[in-house]
Amino acid sequence: MKENIILFIKGLVIGIGKIIPGVSGSVLAILLGVYDKGVYALSHLQTEFKKNLLFLFKVGLGIFVSIVLGSQFVLSLLEHYYFTTMLLFCGLISGTIPLLAKKKSHRGKSSFALTLAIFALFTLLSFIKIENVRMIGYEWGDFLFLILVGFIEAATMIIPGISGTAVLMLLGVYELILTMFGHIFSWNYLKYNAFILAPFLIGIVLGFLTITKLVYYCMQKNEEKAWSVILGFSLSSLFLLLQKTLQYKASLIEWVLGIILFCTGFLVSLYFEKK
Repeated sequence: MKENIILFIKGLVIGIGKIIPGVSGSVLAILLGVYDKGVYALSHLQTEFKKNLLFLFKVGLGIFVSIVLGSQFVLSLLEHYYFTTMLLFCGLISGTIPLLAKKKSHRGKSSFALTLAIFALFTLLSFIKIENVRMIGYEWGDFLFLILVGFIEAATMIIPGISGTAVLMLLGVYELILTMFGHIFSWNYLKYNAFILAPFLIGIVLGFLTITKLVYYCMQKNEEKAWSVILGFSLSSLFLLLQKTLQYKASLIEWVLGIILFCTGFLVSLYFEKK
């Protein structure tokens, strides 16, 4: 019973990471010690169906509840306490960097070069901005587009360091998806939400079934390079998040509180790493 509650709480934390722009839910999954188990469970769902499905259900339920209940709360928190909230998450992510670095068994030049290349590539790609918000109607083209969005979202859940919310913003559907989850039980939005949710979930399932097998294969064939790529993703995510946060004109009190929360987040990450 205690283990079930812990997995559910970990899912809640990962779900928050799916809401905050710039935060990678999969990095938080690494921080909480469920990433490797999750990839394994998804990759071996057919061979160990009951055991793996129960694990995924416990964590997945926490993620779902967190997104549904936390969407409006997190948006409000970012609106009123943006600087301090973002520094807390920056601290949490920065605390995962030593953990990711330890997973690299070697520290050769090729490994370092791969990490640096991934960091540079995704840092440059992040400067591509799409300001327009995509309008979704009851068309087959929109239905197929939402399947693609779900597939990409699954990929960001599995590949650490890539912010799913940042990608959704790039595609112009961040507010749409967040509003849908925020009103998922609203009768007035039932038809429209169902049209968005159905293809979105289809894409996520397809993404999980394919991307996890790819990640697991890469881990088995060359774990060193796989973790080098993941470290590059994470460093890029942290750099961009800090850059965006520090552009905010904060007061002295916000700076003091923000630094305290950053250090707190960092120490919490290290604590979970030791556990």
